[in-house]
Amino acid sequence: MQASDEDATLTQMTGAWVDLAQGGTGYRDAQLLFQELVAKYGNSALLLNGLGVSLLHQGLYEEADKYLAQCLREDPDKSNADTLINLIATAQHLHKPPETVAKLLSQLQKVAPDHPYVQNLGTLEGAFDRLQAQFASHIVNA
Repeated sequence: MQASDEDATLTQMTGAWVDLAQGGTGYRDAQLLFQELVAKYGNSALLLNGLGVSLLHQGLYEEADKYLAQCLREDPDKSNADTLINLIATAQHLHKPPETVAKLLSQLQKVAPDHPYVQNLGTLEGAFDRLQAQFASHIVNA
């Protein structure tokens, strides 16, 4: 009996992630599935992050921010890069101060320096700096 319950839970979680990938009304469906799983099994980083993402995609930024922050509080010692990235997104949508975004980004770079998001950000910052220097030299010479 326990094995079938575990299979059903795994199927529900998979369904929630598929709903997120499909978009549209799937975001709301994923939200409901994640809420049901949290009610049944309690808070976990995986469930709270999934719930936060489903809310983020629906434009419910305040609520998403609440669950994502709770996700970090539930497991502060764990390197939860995806949650930090999602918190950066909600912070920007909520027009939080640049210091808040910078703090989250710094925390992300500290706990997951090899994460693709961090690596790509470094590449983009380097490209921006090169272009800035290139344009600055044209302005000075003009």
